[in-house]
Amino acid sequence: MSWRPRNKRGRTRILPWAKRPKLIAIIDEDESTQKSLRELRESTGFVARCFGSVEQFLESDLHREVGCLIAEMQMPGISGLELQAMLKAKQCNIPIICL
Repeated sequence: MSWRPRNKRGRTRILPWAKRPKLIAIIDEDESTQKSLRELRESTGFVARCFGSVEQFLESDLHREVGCLIAEMQMPGISGLELQAMLKAKQCNIPIICL
């Protein structure tokens, strides 16, 4: 059973920020890591979308809709740190968790 915030009467309360699930983008070339992170995020009520590379993420044009980004630091091609610099240059302030 998932944890939900409760009011003084013990009833579940809806937090203003929790009304609409935010999209979390997961960028990792390892499919088992993608699956684990996606299942963990979705079990807490978030919507997660997985990408095998930074290039796939940028092509999807989801950086405008993402509430948080989980990216591996060292990947073939563009790394997580390079992605952070690219998004900063586009003035896209997405919180990034680097693995």
